[in-house]
Amino acid sequence: MVSHFNAQTWNSADPARSLGISEHTVRRYLDLLGDGATSEGLVVEEVLRALRPPEGYFWGTHGGAELDLFLPIDDRRIGIEIKRSDAPTVSASMRSALSELRLDRLVVIYPGPHSYRLTDHVSVEPVMLLADEAATHAVFYG
Repeated sequence: MVSHFNAQTWNSADPARSLGISEHTVRRYLDLLGDGATSEGLVVEEVLRALRPPEGYFWGTHGGAELDLFLPIDDRRIGIEIKRSDAPTVSASMRSALSELRLDRLVVIYPGPHSYRLTDHVSVEPVMLLADEAATHAVFYG
């Protein structure tokens, strides 16, 4: 909803009225969006909403490797990593997740505008892709 106010003077009254919440609450939610962990959580929620997998897990090791979302869907093992970087690269955590979880595919979601491959099993996708459910399904299931 907030994206509809792009390039306009911000007035929290309109979204507050539409959502049935106070202007103060709208401003507080927007402040939270600036926090990286909150942004990651919102992206994870959008992935889960779009794909509706039967299960979804955070994965981490004692050694510090992490994966934001692991989705066993049918016979596929899909990993999702959310990055704030404009040019994500394959990290040690991603290599560990690919190996340990035997991922068929790892999708890195980032704020940039382009889709591209890092390796045969790792692709980078723009976060805006999640706004188009058909495109999201094509990327994750295609």
